Amino acid sequence: MNTLLKITLALFALTPALSMANNDAVKRSMCLFDPVGKGGDMYAMLKEFQAEVLNLGVRLELKPFDSESVIVNELKAGQCDAIAVTGMKARPFNTFTSTIEAVGALPKYEDVRLLMKTVVSPKLQEKMVQGEYEVAGIMPVGNVYTFVRNRVWAEEGLQEHFQGKKVSVFEGDGVSFEMVRNMGATPVMVDTTSFAGKFNNGAVDITFSPAVAYEPLELYKGLANNGGIIRTPMIQLTFQMVIRHKRFPDGFGAKVRKLAYDRMGYAMQYVHMTEKKIPEKHWVELPLREVAGMAEIMRQSRVKLRDQGVYDGDMLSIMRKIRCQRDPRHFECVDKIE
Repeated sequence: MNTLLKITLALFALTPALSMANNDAVKRSMCLFDPVGKGGDMYAMLKEFQAEVLNLGVRLELKPFDSESVIVNELKAGQCDAIAVTGMKARPFNTFTSTIEAVGALPKYEDVRLLMKTVVSPKLQEKMVQGEYEVAGIMPVGNVYTFVRNRVWAEEGLQEHFQGKKVSVFEGDGVSFEMVRNMGATPVMVDTTSFAGKFNNGAVDITFSPAVAYEPLELYKGLANNGGIIRTPMIQLTFQMVIRHKRFPDGFGAKVRKLAYDRMGYAMQYVHMTEKKIPEKHWVELPLREVAGMAEIMRQSRVKLRDQGVYDGDMLSIMRKIRCQRDPRHFECVDKIE
């Protein structure tokens, strides 16, 4: 996942629309994930972003950490003015934008593109701010796929083989933990530095990952003995920049969101390239009967989590409308429960 952060935040190194004298800039801190610290690639990438936001009136002090969970706690404690984390980790700060990663909500990349265009609308400014926090940028990182150590489980129907399997769940993701347990599998807690290793060495049978992590994290090792990647995506992974908005100049969040959207095309090109680089032999299709069944299971999960206050109903409604714009004949476009 460190690789994902490097890719995404490199794309946040945006050409500013506004120039200010450097000596007028306010000093603020940004916490970032880099296990190597100041000698790491992530830190080097964010140095570029640091230079760009200086032209937006902010002089960022970069503070590296080796854990996303620690970064989240640092923002809560007021030790960081800004962070960049996955949508799952952004949930404590903004349920609207974290719901973008709702299971099965954005099955096609054309859905992602339209949603990214929608969220930069000034009409949604209020939804980007929750309390003292604001989401100041969102960047898609691609489909999250299901990696299985035995492709037969998928070919015969994953639901039939899920029970009893050891499935990775990222620390702090109570949503996935409950879903895995309810399906009869055993959740195994992992983090961004351990999930690939546990899959590769057989400590877990099933894990979830975007394509951009396949090569750098050597996930092909876990697929070596007849493993497979289920082509049906589970969620859309995003990285989101969260700031304490009162600590930044007026309009800073909106400017960064618009600039991130303007560069989204580069991110999507990279996603497509990494997916095409995965050998075709690894991809596996679910039986058609199971694809439809999984879509309904994921929809019911979204509704349940909305009712529990985990997912934001407005975001779910926006994403349903986007799906129906692409496929108006789908049953959910009549049965509007989201």
